Amino acid sequence: MKSAREMFGERIKEIRKVRRMTQEDIAKKLEINAKSFCRLETGKRSPSLDTIEKIACALSVEIKDLFEFEHLPIDEQTMEEAKDACIKMLDEANEDELKMLQKIMRAVIR
Repeated sequence: MKSAREMFGERIKEIRKVRRMTQEDIAKKLEINAKSFCRLETGKRSPSLDTIEKIACALSVEIKDLFEFEHLPIDEQTMEEAKDACIKMLDEANEDELKMLQKIMRAVIR
C-alpha cells in the first residue's frame, strides 16, 4: 500500500527518467542536494508547494502532470491514506498555500 508521497515520488522518477535526467540534474535545478531529492523521490519526504512548482519547472511539465497517478496501482487503503494526507495538508496550509492548492486541484480534477 503506497502512500501519496510514495506515488508522487514514483511519478517524479518516471518523468525524470523519460527526460533522461539524473537525480543530480534535478537537484541542481531545485538548488538542493541530491540526497534531499532522493528522499522526495522515494517518498521519505513531502515536498512543499514551492518545491512542487520547482519540480514541475525542472521537469518541464505542468504541476498537474506530477499528480497523474492513474497508471500506478492503487488499492482502497492507499486511497484512504491519500485522502487523509490531502486533508492534513489542507489543515496545515496557510492562506497562500490554500489558494495554490485550490488552483492545483482545479487543474487536476476536471
